[in-house]
Amino acid sequence: CSHGWASRGGRPSGAGPTRGGLVSGGQAQRIALARALLADFPVLVLDEPTADVDAERAHAVLRDVLTAARDSGRGVLLLTHTDVPGDLVNRTVELLPAS
Repeated sequence: CSHGWASRGGRPSGAGPTRGGLVSGGQAQRIALARALLADFPVLVLDEPTADVDAERAHAVLRDVLTAARDSGRGVLLLTHTDVPGDLVNRTVELLPAS
């Protein structure tokens, strides 16, 4: 990843297991995203993937995840309450409240 966001949340290779309570919410979320990218799923469904990541890193995380998915030929269904820059997605569907 160009910004190293996944490695910041994980442990060095071979470091052994850790307890989940030792990482922050943002770190846990970055670890989960990295694991999803390493798995061989044809489609990733990401529900609020940057909810626990600070705003400064959210754009970088989304760009890296979506680029990695695209480069590996996978689709992504991204569900979020935050705005996503248009250059990161092919199609946007906005759900509005019923009137």
